[in-house]
Amino acid sequence: MLVALRLAALITIVLTGACGGPSDADPVAPGPGPDPDPNPPARTGVEAIVDSVRAAFDLPALVGAIVTLNDAEFARAVSGYRRAGGGPAATLDDRWHLGSNLKAFTAMLAAIAVERGDITWETTIADAFPELAGTIRAEYA
Repeated sequence: MLVALRLAALITIVLTGACGGPSDADPVAPGPGPDPDPNPPARTGVEAIVDSVRAAFDLPALVGAIVTLNDAEFARAVSGYRRAGGGPAATLDDRWHLGSNLKAFTAMLAAIAVERGDITWETTIADAFPELAGTIRAEYA
């Protein structure tokens, strides 16, 4: 039960660490993007979803993807501009900041573990890692 949780935590840590580049890497400036089409065609599917979410939250740009479990279907779309207020259109080839997602990934893994019955929403860190109980701060134990 806890082995699966520990494995999931380890995988998350490794994958999160792999997302960073070398500390001495020079940032790459994006090339010029295409000028936005003044009369874009109607968009459907994932494109429409990305457009509506970007507009609802007043974001300069947003990219989204849908991948099924068996990878049989894959869709991606981008909406918006490289800078707030307009300018070149954002593209799928631009660099995208992922933001602070570790908490969201951890919550998702915890939800999967709860769904599988490995832990409950009331499981503490000390319950999950009893060998560390003596080293965990009291407010987290």
